Amino acid sequence: MLEVATLVLVTALSPGIRSADSCLSYEPAAVRFTGVLVRRVLPGPPNYESIQQGDAPEPTFLVALTRPICVSGDSTSEVNRETEVGLDTIQVGPNDSNWKPFRRLVGKRVEVSGTLFHAITGHHRTRVVMTVRAIKRVDQ
Repeated sequence: MLEVATLVLVTALSPGIRSADSCLSYEPAAVRFTGVLVRRVLPGPPNYESIQQGDAPEPTFLVALTRPICVSGDSTSEVNRETEVGLDTIQVGPNDSNWKPFRRLVGKRVEVSGTLFHAITGHHRTRVVMTVRAIKRVDQ
């Protein structure tokens, strides 16, 4: 019983764990968060395992979040059903083909706003992905 009480106390005090009421929402709701923009070249098709073994290189932008977030599932959605907690990194991409703002902000602390959806393909590298409407540098 002590173990259960300890777990409940740790869960209640942990800043990385949020209640469903404080979780972000999937699309179409607009959301915003901050973190450091990172660019990684990851293995793409056909196997998503190794560039050295012939998979296509796939440049990917990620935001390493300032604080972990959670996203509430939507039981009415085919794609966004899953609630996700403890997310500390989110893959991000523009809602058009303009990657220029992303490239110049790599390594910087940024604020991104847009909509979230649950990963559905091998190209999605985090459990939740953001279609970015705006990205800007923020001071520490």
